[in-house]
Amino acid sequence: MREMLCSKDSYLKEFDASIVKNYGQEVVLDQTAFYYTSGGQPNDTGKLVAEGKEYPVVDVYRQKETGEIRHKLKEEMPSHIHAVHGVIDWKRRYGHMRHHTALHVLSRVVLDAYNALVTGSQIYEERARMDFSLAELNDEQVKFMEEKANQAIAKGFETAVHFIAREEALQNPELIRTQINLVPESVKTIRCIEIKGFDLQACGGTHVKNTKEIGSIKITNVESKGQGKRRVELVAENP
Repeated sequence: MREMLCSKDSYLKEFDASIVKNYGQEVVLDQTAFYYTSGGQPNDTGKLVAEGKEYPVVDVYRQKETGEIRHKLKEEMPSHIHAVHGVIDWKRRYGHMRHHTALHVLSRVVLDAYNALVTGSQIYEERARMDFSLAELNDEQVKFMEEKANQAIAKGFETAVHFIAREEALQNPELIRTQINLVPESVKTIRCIEIKGFDLQACGGTHVKNTKEIGSIKITNVESKGQGKRRVELVAENP
């Protein structure tokens, strides 16, 4: 694949591409704006349009053995088709963007306040959760985290994408916010998301341009996930 278009532009809703491999119900494109499942963020869905017919995209994933980004279709794509027009399910994508950016804000708040790292996360269209290396988390702390995150969101920080050499990125321990470095050694350039004036961390996911697009967050649940781990669930409201 020549390019993951969504790594530079999360707002790209449509694109043109060529099929470079056709496995019938799965195709590989020369470029794509579809996000594939990774980093706790689910894949995009949508459709590929060719010769006046729509082929729903139900899954997008990286094939482990070959590294190919495969688009799984609801039905087979005829082998003679080479040019397609991709359309992203924007409602789903934008929900992921808002909640993913909200988690970045929350992780910054928790790091600054409690020096806690991220031990896991999962993003959905209408909610998200993040696990932290925290031994305890009481109601007062939860209220503080929510208030601090919403104060930051309301300031309207702009976001930006940067690509940094691996050696340079690893010199800044705050860029890798997870407790375990999940970036494979084969990755020589690390994509980073900056919330200007507030946060910078390594991330491959899709994000909003301005924190005000998140709206506000509401922490809906906190639970223990074992010794020294606390899970925080949230929803992004009022976009």
